Amino acid sequence: MIRITVYRQGRDIHGFATEGHAESAPEGQDIVCAAVSAIVQTAVFGLSQIAGLTMECDLDPGNDRVTRTLPTGLRQKNEQVYHDAQVILATMIVGLTSIAHDHSEFVSISEEDIQNV
Repeated sequence: MIRITVYRQGRDIHGFATEGHAESAPEGQDIVCAAVSAIVQTAVFGLSQIAGLTMECDLDPGNDRVTRTLPTGLRQKNEQVYHDAQVILATMIVGLTSIAHDHSEFVSISEEDIQNV
């Protein structure tokens, strides 16, 4: 199962983590995994190429876990970039939520409220 955790402070999105594999089909034929990967990668590319931002990334390949977070203090540094990042991440969540709704046996999404970001 792919588990997605969205990190929020109030309504604001500060990052997300993905871990696991959908395993809905043999490797190379898993359209659920491909869909999740495409949406996440598109958001990361959008943050980089549209908003001009690189998310901090923590990879844990042994556990198939990737955590991405917005740079600390981004809102105070550049309100427009922060706004753009929120729109891109919210759009990513809309797409992932749709996949999780249609394929709940392979994808789950949860939210975690974080403090002091």
